[in-house]
Amino acid sequence: MDHSENRIMDAAVVKKFVPAGRMGAVQAVPDLWQGPVWAPSVDWDDRRKARNRDETAKGRTSVSGDEAGNGRETAASSAAAKGRTSVSGRDAGRKLPDERDMPYERFLERGPDACSDADLLAIIIRTGTANESAVDLAERILTSGNRDGRPRLRSLCNISLEELMSFNGIGEVKAVKILCIAELSRRLSTERAGEKLIFSSPSSVADYYMETLCNLEQEQVMLLLLDNRLALIREEILSIGTVNASLVSPREVFVRAVKSRAVNVMLLHNHPSGSTEPSQEDLNITQRVQELGRMMDIQLVDHIIIGDHEYLSFKEAGYL
Repeated sequence: MDHSENRIMDAAVVKKFVPAGRMGAVQAVPDLWQGPVWAPSVDWDDRRKARNRDETAKGRTSVSGDEAGNGRETAASSAAAKGRTSVSGRDAGRKLPDERDMPYERFLERGPDACSDADLLAIIIRTGTANESAVDLAERILTSGNRDGRPRLRSLCNISLEELMSFNGIGEVKAVKILCIAELSRRLSTERAGEKLIFSSPSSVADYYMETLCNLEQEQVMLLLLDNRLALIREEILSIGTVNASLVSPREVFVRAVKSRAVNVMLLHNHPSGSTEPSQEDLNITQRVQELGRMMDIQLVDHIIIGDHEYLSFKEAGYL
C-alpha cells in the first residue's frame, strides 16, 4: 500500500471521529492531509536545555531564600541575645530578696522549728503588698492589740474578721483562713487538755479552759456544777463583764446548783489584762459563795483566775 492510500485511510478515520461541525477547522490544516499527522515544532534538545536553565535559576532563587531565612534567624537570635542581656541587666539592678522574706524556703530547708510565728503566718498569707512583704504583714497582725507592741499569737484569737480585712493585703479569703487556723489551734489545745481533765486538780482544770478564757476581751464568769465524785454535770456562764457582787450573785450560783442536783461547784473567770492577781471584788465574791455553800451543804471546790496562759487557784493560794 502506497502513501496515498495511507492518507485516504487517515482522512477516513478523521471523518469518522471528528464531528461534522468541526471538519472545516480540520481541513483548513493542510499538513493533516499531507505527510505525518504530528511533527514537533521545537527540537527536544532545545526544550531540555531551556528546562535545565529554568531549574538552575529556580535553584539559585531557593538558595537565596534560604540564605535570607538564615539571615532572619541570625537576626532574631541576636535580638533574643540582646533581650536576655537587657533582662539580665534589669535583674542585676533589682534588689535580691532577703532570706528573712523567704519563710516558705526556710520551712522546707530547716523545718518548722526554724520559723518564727510571723514566718508561719506569712506562709499562710502567701503574699504581701508592693510595699510590704508577707513576713512584715504577718508581724503587724500579730502585734495588733498588744500593749507591749510585741508580736503574739494571742492576737489571732482576739481579732475579728473585719479587723483582719482592715490590713492592706488581707482580703476576705485570707482573713477567714487565719481565723480558721486560730480556731483549730484552740480546739486542739482544749482536746489535749480534756484527755487529762481532773476537776480535783486546779492545773488540769486551768489547762482545759485556758484557751477558752484567756483570749477574751471581757471578763467572763463560768460556773462548773459537779457531782459528789467531782465529775462534771454541766457548765454555765454566769455573767459577762466586770466581776463584782452585782453581776455575780451567790444566790444565782446555788439556784443553778440545786436545779442541776450538784453537790460541788467551782468558779472560773478570766482577766483580760493577763494578770492573775485577784482583785478585792474577786476575794469578796469568793468568800460570800463559800459561806452560803456551807449553809446549803454545797461545797465551793475552787475559784480559778485565768490570765495570759497562767492561772491562780484560790485553793492553792490559801484563800479557801
